[in-house]
Amino acid sequence: MRFQTIVLMPARFAPNKRHDVAIDAVAALRARVPDAYLLLAGEAFDHGERALDEVRRRIQQRGIEPHVRLLGFWRDMPALYRAAD
Repeated sequence: MRFQTIVLMPARFAPNKRHDVAIDAVAALRARVPDAYLLLAGEAFDHGERALDEVRRRIQQRGIEPHVRLLGFWRDMPALYRAAD
């Protein structure tokens, strides 16, 4: 699969990281750029599982599940940065 427009958010899953803002932004962006995808790279430490659950709910509420990839821990961050727009 080739993504045309990639938005990358590298951050651990925690409420203060504001994944909701990235999700809402990509949902809005898709109205003008239908091939936009959001890549979320990071782990859920400590109480992060709740934050990750909230991220999944937000993605579903915004109806962009097919356009979001939860990558988890990613060793080669430079490759992700190069791939992102």
